[in-house]
Amino acid sequence: RCSRRSPAAPNRRFLALFDPSPVVADIDDETFGEMVEYRPVWSCNEREAVLIAGRLGLPMHQGTFRTLIERMARRLDSALIVRVGKGGAWLARPEAELVAGFPVHAIDTNGAGDCHAGVLCAELSRGTGLREAVGIANAAAAIAVTRRGPATCPSRIEVEKLLAMQTL
Repeated sequence: RCSRRSPAAPNRRFLALFDPSPVVADIDDETFGEMVEYRPVWSCNEREAVLIAGRLGLPMHQGTFRTLIERMARRLDSALIVRVGKGGAWLARPEAELVAGFPVHAIDTNGAGDCHAGVLCAELSRGTGLREAVGIANAAAAIAVTRRGPATCPSRIEVEKLLAMQTL
């Protein structure tokens, strides 16, 4: 639960994050429409972004991936985060910018998206701005993929150390 009002949906009492997973392709139209209407911050990986674009009726072959996610953010009328592995994550609201990732030697990517979403929610609940929260979540996910298993979200201290190394 986040006590801050959603910048995307000011009439909502709480900011919400929706990380749909690949099952977004199977959600019935009414439920999908309700999610779009709620206007949460959307968070997904590249594959899920393509599925969401399809649900929104957006053609994938027009322009670049950046153009696609900008069109998605406009259609969703909300912020959209698309994780792109070691490259980081695109943040579109609706103009897109790539928030840098942390190239690491990945051992196991299982759970990286969950780590990213969890840290993103934690940062937003602390009052961190969306762009900065995405950067922090990128760092956490980068650390997580260097460990085996899905439950490998790093501590805040570990994330802060990686972020400090980036600014040196």
